[in-house]
Amino acid sequence: MPGVTLNFSQNIQDNIEEAISGVKGANSVKVVGPNLTVLEDLAAQVEAQMAKVRGVEDLGIFHVLGQPNLDIRVDRARAALMGSIPAM
Repeated sequence: MPGVTLNFSQNIQDNIEEAISGVKGANSVKVVGPNLTVLEDLAAQVEAQMAKVRGVEDLGIFHVLGQPNLDIRVDRARAALMGSIPAM
């Protein structure tokens, strides 16, 4: 695909560490769902609650709105027919 740059990384660990400097993936809350607007609202609610916890510093949200994500699901049986991956 000319002009397209792809980056493959660990979903939570690398992205969280890049978005919020110095935070490990184990020190994060992941909110999952199909509606990005609802996820943004829930993230703000989680952040507000966590801000009340004594000792918690440098809170931040990894925003998903406005950032493209591509989720590729491989059909292993069809890929195996092409010789690229062994069938399971």
